[in-house]
Amino acid sequence: MSDKPIPRRVRFEVLRRDNHACRYCGGTAPDVKLTVDHVIPRVLGGSDDPTNLVTACQPCNSGKAATSPDEHIIADVSSNQLEWARIAKDVAEMRRADFRAAMQLEADFERAWKEWTYGGDPNETAPMDHDWRTTINTFHELSFEIEDLRYYIRIAMASKAERPSKWRYFCGCCWAEIRRRQEIVQDVVAALDKVQSTPEPETDPYEDVWDPQPTGETYYNPACFSCDGTGVEVYDDVRRECRCASDYPYQDWASR
Repeated sequence: MSDKPIPRRVRFEVLRRDNHACRYCGGTAPDVKLTVDHVIPRVLGGSDDPTNLVTACQPCNSGKAATSPDEHIIADVSSNQLEWARIAKDVAEMRRADFRAAMQLEADFERAWKEWTYGGDPNETAPMDHDWRTTINTFHELSFEIEDLRYYIRIAMASKAERPSKWRYFCGCCWAEIRRRQEIVQDVVAALDKVQSTPEPETDPYEDVWDPQPTGETYYNPACFSCDGTGVEVYDDVRRECRCASDYPYQDWASR
């Protein structure tokens, strides 16, 4: 069992987490002196992990000694430990997946690079940088997939660069492509920002509303299909005043 004191930074984080109040009685400073206590004491196998630490006032801490805490406090801290462990497990699995993907990418790239040989000798290939794996993973983090890498391998191998310079030529091509993609993204984002910042044209919601006033005269609709604005319609060979007659002047929609 270690008697090493709890680090000051850890003590501060525990106090802040518990809102500077005793987890046993709820007492706060300056009414009580607060300390950072082990939920499960060291002599009972408790660790110095923050999930096993709580804020306690001096009376509660001294009176508890090496006895186990109340069940609700253990359950509370245990739930925190389980949640922390679950998140840590998920993060670890994500990292392992990243490692597997990186190793697969490195293997695929090495195989693609060594497909290009010289003089029919499978061992005669263009040399790669000693830290080529880091470079490939950097390209991958910048959205390069194995298809992109294969394409620029072919470009580099078909170039007039000398065999010792193929790797450098390949890297130059990749970085140029990355810059092109970044420029395209910047242009697209700028265009979207411009569209979003362009104000909508102001329109008068009443510009097409016609509010005529009576004049005491009879008006006929110039767009009427029955009388063509003459005011006379023929129905069963009978000429009569058109039904479009109105005391209000018609708006000439055809001239709009």
